[in-house]
Amino acid sequence: MKYVRRLAPLAILYVALILAPSSAFSKAQKEWNGYLIDRMCMKAVASSVNPLDFVYHHTKDCVLMPACKKKGFTLYLAKEKKWLHLNKKGNELAEKVIVKSKRNSAFYVSVKGILTKNGVLEVDAIQEIEAKEHQK
Repeated sequence: MKYVRRLAPLAILYVALILAPSSAFSKAQKEWNGYLIDRMCMKAVASSVNPLDFVYHHTKDCVLMPACKKKGFTLYLAKEKKWLHLNKKGNELAEKVIVKSKRNSAFYVSVKGILTKNGVLEVDAIQEIEAKEHQK
């Protein structure tokens, strides 16, 4: 009888895990395209009527300044006029992409990851891509 009492909670947990939908344990990964900018400078233009002009001309030198990159990075979704903060891994990947970029500004990227409820992107990968307005 003691043996059954000990195993009962484990059996219930096991059944609950089997019957629970898999979506409860794994969030769907998505892809977003937008511009990378440091959070420090983003705060200066976040409420602007047209932040894209600033984001588009924001230079590599500024983005990579120690004080700016220390604050982390944000992905600006121009169509939605929305800012998505990157998590720690995303900040590290964003810095690498910007350093390697041949561009001096307008760092347009594709970000794969999971958007949390508080608007932070849990980043899996970042890749620089060509924006339509950059094509000649």
